[in-house]
Amino acid sequence: MRLRKIKLTNFRGYRNTMEILVDEAMTGIVGRNDFGKSTILEALAIFFEIDGIKADKNDMNCFSMADGESHFEISCEFDDLPSVILIDERVSTTLSSEHLLNSHGYFEIVKKFKATTTGKPDKTYIRCQHPLDEPLNNLLGMKISELKATGKDIEKNVEDKRIASLWRQAIRDASMPYECAEILLYVDKGLGTETKSIW
Repeated sequence: MRLRKIKLTNFRGYRNTMEILVDEAMTGIVGRNDFGKSTILEALAIFFEIDGIKADKNDMNCFSMADGESHFEISCEFDDLPSVILIDERVSTTLSSEHLLNSHGYFEIVKKFKATTTGKPDKTYIRCQHPLDEPLNNLLGMKISELKATGKDIEKNVEDKRIASLWRQAIRDASMPYECAEILLYVDKGLGTETKSIW
């Protein structure tokens, strides 16, 4: 995977949302003093949890905080994605078939930090075009037993009943057509034990 875009929201000198496109040919960041070059690199260090670099309450944009905002965000968007991912008993699936790509077809991780704390993110999300209706909106968070109960009427369409990704696909196929919209899928609650390996 390749980092293609960084998004900073309410982070230090970047009020609201600033997008920084990382071109394939980029070799450096150039600009005048105090224009945010170091801020971009430090945001990446915080995002990737580099040793010794942590978010700080002073990272919150003071104007945003005065307007009542309580969080800042660091997002990274990736392209050059793997053709398959391995989850659920190491079975191949794709980010696209699991509805984990954003509206532009990229894999995007969003980390939200509380303005008042220091350290790790408050919440981590995947921004993705995801089904809205139940039970499709929660398939990635279901255990195999829950998937079997949800898909009991379509059991004959599941080739190997031990594999969660095959149950999810059969349930989605049986629910066609269904609507998707871009959401923030909460990594800790929206993904089950097996599917957390995606993150």
